[in-house]
Amino acid sequence: MCSSIVSGHSKSMSPEYRQTRLRRNLWLVPAVRALRMMLFGITVNVTYFQSLGVTIWGVFMLKSVHSIGTLILEVPSGVFCDTYGRKRTLLISQVASGIYWLFMGLAHGEHTVTLLAVLQGFLAIGDSFFSGTDKAILYESMDELGL
Repeated sequence: MCSSIVSGHSKSMSPEYRQTRLRRNLWLVPAVRALRMMLFGITVNVTYFQSLGVTIWGVFMLKSVHSIGTLILEVPSGVFCDTYGRKRTLLISQVASGIYWLFMGLAHGEHTVTLLAVLQGFLAIGDSFFSGTDKAILYESMDELGL
């Protein structure tokens, strides 16, 4: 599991404030997970890719880049989480996912497929760094709160 349940200032926090932060994790983490799992943009990915001139075979290849990238990054992201903490891991996850969604709208022109493949890599980073980190936060928060 990752170190430091609440941000890196746990030693200087009052016990009451720490309890408040731990209780906040119990609703905040599931809320973020629910928003991520709604997959707003993913539902139109195939249609969007095809509108950019990508064949259905190309769409499958792009999604394979994402799946393989996520698979490869699962263990290293866990090691990163254990070494540098959950807060940094979740930050990297959200930044990488944000880069994916930001640049998806800019994808057009000759190098569209290349850009989309690189963006699938960013999505893989976002997914793998989020995967497990959210559960670790919940588990350790509940454990420390005695739930």
